[in-house]
Amino acid sequence: MKLKSHHFFLLIIVAIPIVVRTIFATTYHGFDVGTFEKWIPSTTPFYAVYSTDCYCNYPIIGLFLSTGALKLAGSFFLFFLYLALFESINALLFYRLLGFLNIQNKWIYTLLFVLLPSTLSGGALWGQIDHIGLTFLLILLILLARIYQNNKLKQTTSRWYYLSIGGLFYLAIFTKQLLVFPLFPIGIAILLILYSRKNIKESMYLSLIMLAGFLVPFMAFETWLSYPETYRFTHYQRILETGSDHMDIISGNGITIWQLFFQNLEAPSTGEIVAFLSPKLIGLGLTFFLSAWLFFSYIKLSFRTESVAFQLGLLCLIIAVFNLTFNLFLTGTHERYLFYFYPFLILAFLGLRNLPDLFKKYDLALFFIGSIGYGLFVLAILKGWLKVDNMHVNTAYHKMITITHLLIFIRLVFIIRKIRTYKV
Repeated sequence: MKLKSHHFFLLIIVAIPIVVRTIFATTYHGFDVGTFEKWIPSTTPFYAVYSTDCYCNYPIIGLFLSTGALKLAGSFFLFFLYLALFESINALLFYRLLGFLNIQNKWIYTLLFVLLPSTLSGGALWGQIDHIGLTFLLILLILLARIYQNNKLKQTTSRWYYLSIGGLFYLAIFTKQLLVFPLFPIGIAILLILYSRKNIKESMYLSLIMLAGFLVPFMAFETWLSYPETYRFTHYQRILETGSDHMDIISGNGITIWQLFFQNLEAPSTGEIVAFLSPKLIGLGLTFFLSAWLFFSYIKLSFRTESVAFQLGLLCLIIAVFNLTFNLFLTGTHERYLFYFYPFLILAFLGLRNLPDLFKKYDLALFFIGSIGYGLFVLAILKGWLKVDNMHVNTAYHKMITITHLLIFIRLVFIIRKIRTYKV
């Protein structure tokens, strides 16, 4: 069979993460990867890891994918190649998603996705597993795209789709807590799909199948794991308790508006600044109200058309803006928390590109500047070009990146408001 040119380009794109990871074999974030290594002794036996005094604050799937994989690999180099493989898988999944958006020359946009500085530096090069979480999210979007497609063609959707969705929700939630944020709008999308079927019995049946897909692995792992009686239902309680103190400081070197007002990023975020209100409380309030508006807008806009591209594009826009919202307004966020923003923004732009006069040329310029700026910011931290060990640093670059993304946020809010005026 003759190899088509776009397939040849796709093969090259898929190889890029592995080549980059091989060339920069000694580049990684020493603290994060070192932490995975420190956790290894506590994983013998693995089922008892949460019964030890180890500060293992990853859920069980995330612990398998990080410390477990490093333990199995036996060397940093093989561990990094394993991480790079998931970036290659993501390139293929991204390429597949573009097919549902009716994109010509899909390899060009896949190349853009792979070469985003934030994608390269925040994933395998860093040594973290956020991009593995992205793998689960992209598979979920592909399943949703098939469901949207079947609904449009009035075809029956396979029950396996819903069973798989339940399983993917488990994998994502129990990989990293951060994945709860993109899963929230995806969950709303699924509920809207079930509601639109107008068949209560069938919707309930599909919901039970989806719930089974989640509960079977949940019960299997919780039965297998050993942890103190203080965690009566799930080990996730320990994960939430040990990771809940992040918001008690202004910034964990993340992209948040609060670093515009504080020079010391490790300053407490719980101190009152207006009446009884602290940056932490104000951030929580702003995130809640902006997210409520965002989800209300999404519910109102959903199913105004049977276009699969519109449905996917709108959902990706909501995921992207929700991710940007909590990054900007919550305290204590970390630099890589914005990792999911730009991949979904690209998908949103491509899915909604046919809406008249929605995106302006200056939007693309702003998005491009933000992407390059953020990617270089993460890369600078990874390479040690920005001193962040004691957080008492010159935060001029932090402020510049934050202001850029605040402008992007404002522009995206206006874009969502504009979509609400369209008759699509």
